[in-house]
Amino acid sequence: MQPSTSYRAWGLDCTIDLYCMAAVLSRASAALDEGTASAAHEVSQRPVLTSGCLTVDFSSQAKLARAFCNAATRRIEANLKGLKSTENDDELLIGIADDIFLEKNYIPPHPLRV
Repeated sequence: MQPSTSYRAWGLDCTIDLYCMAAVLSRASAALDEGTASAAHEVSQRPVLTSGCLTVDFSSQAKLARAFCNAATRRIEANLKGLKSTENDDELLIGIADDIFLEKNYIPPHPLRV
């Protein structure tokens, strides 16, 4: 059984956010290690590896890394919640795609008639 379009999209979105969070934390840690002028703005304390798990003290995270990771965490939580839901728009989206494919064009007219 093949996963639905929504499941694949949610999974990809979660993966992208996790990858980006790792990149943001890596950059912030590098800025701290190198002592760059922006380090204080990017991060004030590096994540700590404790008992095999990455734990981040968000109370001491700097503004940029904290803001991005907070937003990404909310998106991941929403996507994981969506995975548990039985409601999705797969059939509707497949129907729209089929209509466009048959017409070989986007069906609704441009709202400005251009």
